[in-house]
Amino acid sequence: MYVLSMAVEQAVLPDLASLAPGPELAAELERLTLSDIPDGQVVEVLRAAGRQLAHLQALSWSAMVEIGRRRPCEVSATGAERTWAVLDSWHWASSQIGAALTFSGRRADIEYALACQLLQELPLVWEALWAGRIDGSKAKVFAGYLVNLTAAQIEVICRRLLPGAPRWTCGQLAHRLLREVLAIDPAFTRRRYERGARERGVWGYLAEDGTAVLSGRGLSPVEAAAAAERLAELAAAVRAAGHPGTVSQLRADLFVRLLDGRYAGYSSAEIITAMLSDSTEHDRAAADRPDGDRAAGEPAAGEPADDPRPTANSDPIGGAAPVPLDPVDSRSAHDVAPVDAATPTDRADPATVAEPVDVDPVDGGSVGGGRVGRGSVGLEPATPNRRGAGGQRSARGRRGG
Repeated sequence: MYVLSMAVEQAVLPDLASLAPGPELAAELERLTLSDIPDGQVVEVLRAAGRQLAHLQALSWSAMVEIGRRRPCEVSATGAERTWAVLDSWHWASSQIGAALTFSGRRADIEYALACQLLQELPLVWEALWAGRIDGSKAKVFAGYLVNLTAAQIEVICRRLLPGAPRWTCGQLAHRLLREVLAIDPAFTRRRYERGARERGVWGYLAEDGTAVLSGRGLSPVEAAAAAERLAELAAAVRAAGHPGTVSQLRADLFVRLLDGRYAGYSSAEIITAMLSDSTEHDRAAADRPDGDRAAGEPAAGEPADDPRPTANSDPIGGAAPVPLDPVDSRSAHDVAPVDAATPTDRADPATVAEPVDVDPVDGGSVGGGRVGRGSVGLEPATPNRRGAGGQRSARGRRGG
């Protein structure tokens, strides 16, 4: 009996794990055809691509810093050579970055400040990014916590945490960083909370679908929880009284109508009556759906929801940052630079760093907590403030006051 055997030729995958990010790894990845990669090795390609992406992110931030080191452009006018005197080098560099990458002014400021911080204040973090051991998101977490510390303290914390950072999520890394910082500076979370409270405000902007978004930040957790509970109770009562809208819709309607003064002076019973009389055809149409109490795309109880807020890379309508509605501060977000935390007065000895301690943040909530979606109420950790080298602020912030 003869047995006919056929050899199936598969792509020979190079040892990508042994290649450092850079030209050689980039060349190997370019030569690959994903459909020819064996099933068990596709993940290795993904890991290698992630390391290369981190390397390129480090290169991008390095280029931003290099732009700031170069002389501004020289121009000629009326046939005579003259140098365009740029009084604000930060604004010049940020503008160059924004024009090159089509960033908004605010995003260019943030990216440039982060680049300066990583290369000039957090060299060990930048080296880990360049080597592909951490990605850009984890580098941002390091930058968000390692502020207002001495170089010696930053180095000790980085040497403790960078070896484990590749295995942790951003939330796990943030929790460990907070413990390390609290061991050095116990007042860190208190100052962060107080800074957030000082920067409190209300912002409104148009969403991509033409609806409006109205949000507040820097609020007292106790007062925000009480307000959310009142909205939930009123919405449940209106729903129980026969309103056809969903609970999520009723919370949104009550939120606006209580703020715009429409129900000023009304008792809870009067608010319920007014809501029933104000129900629209759109609300009544919700009652005809099979699920009854859920709008299209609205999550069921216990299901995660998409976050309706814009991402870090998206801008409101018109490409501008959200405009503060606070009448006391009418400056736009383009005129407001990130605010540095106050210099701590109770810092430990710069030459020593205590062992980390298990201390929960005084402002409540878990470090690296999840985002808040539709139909839920909660608080999200603020985006870390960004600084330039030596605490340098952006030109927009200085001009804005």
